[in-house]
Order: sequence, then C-alpha cells, then structure tokens
Amino acid sequence: MNRGVRFSGDARTIALALLLVAAATLVLVNLRYERRIAASNRRSADLYARTAENRQVIAQIGRFRALQRRVRTDLRRMAAPRSAAATTAATLAGLDATARTYRVRIRAVLPGPEATAGPAAEPLRANVLTIHVRGRFRNILRFLVHVPAGGVPIEIDGAQLAPTSGIEPGTGQPLLDATIHATVYEISNSFHAIGGR
Repeated sequence: MNRGVRFSGDARTIALALLLVAAATLVLVNLRYERRIAASNRRSADLYARTAENRQVIAQIGRFRALQRRVRTDLRRMAAPRSAAATTAATLAGLDATARTYRVRIRAVLPGPEATAGPAAEPLRANVLTIHVRGRFRNILRFLVHVPAGGVPIEIDGAQLAPTSGIEPGTGQPLLDATIHATVYEISNSFHAIGGR
C-alpha cells in the first residue's frame, strides 16, 4: 500500500513558517502598493480638477478677448469725428433698423430740451430724446435692450407703457404704446482735437 508522503514535524514547521512569511510579504506589498495607488488616484483627481478649472479660465479668457474686440470695434466706430447731423442720421437709422428687427413701430422721435453746454473740453455731448413706439410687450422689451445701435451710444433713462385698443394683425396679441426717454451721446470735436485723451 502506498501511504503518500509524510512530513516530519520539522518539515511541517518549516512549511508553515514559509507560508506565514509569504502571506506577510504579500500583505506588506499590497499595503505599500495600495498606498501608492491611493496617492496616485488623489494626484489624478487633483490634476483633473485643475484641468477643469484651467478649461474654465481659458473659456473665460476667450470670452474676454471677444468682448475686447467688440469694444475696440465700437470705439473705432464711435470715435470718428461726426457732425451733429451725421449723429442724428446714425441715431435715426439705428433706431429704425432695431425697430424693424424687433417688429415695433416708431411713432415719433422728439428732441428734448437743449443740453446745457459743459466745459469746452467735455469729451461727450448729451442730447435728450423721447421715442414713442407701439408694439407687443415682448417686442418692446427686446427693442429697449437692443436700442444702442448704429454706432451711437444711447442710454435709456426710463420708459412708460400704456395700453392701446390695437391688436397685432395675424397674432391677435394686444399692442402697447411706449414712451421711451433716452440720452444720445456724441463725441465732441474738442475730444478729437486733443487726440482722444
């Protein structure tokens, strides 16, 4: 009969000791590498967060550059010396284009009282206007938001709305009359004479 291999007491002790050493080594190696893996994961998460922040900063820089280009374009357009007649024509053309875009009808544009003359070197001259328009509420709001058009800076000082008996053809929406108080600014010739400061 074949009885299999039998280990003596010393051999079993050595085998058990080797098994314990191997298990302890495996546990120590795993702990060490798990710490490194955890540290690596933390670094990766930190780098990912920084990358996301950097993308947001880069996108914001792009928006600021676009805004800067728009401001430069507007300044170039507005900074050219213009007569009062040319400013009036540009203002009316801009108002008309904006009104057509947002489907409101300009009923009247009335000049306000003459602005009191400021110092001779005052870079901006302010002219008060009252603009009467008719249209749907939403269209009037859009018109107000986009009024600064035609390369002439216009500041909306206030507006009053009043109901009308009119209805917009095709939609049946009620129409409103709006009285808009605005200030139109023009760059004075003295500003150009001194080099635009």
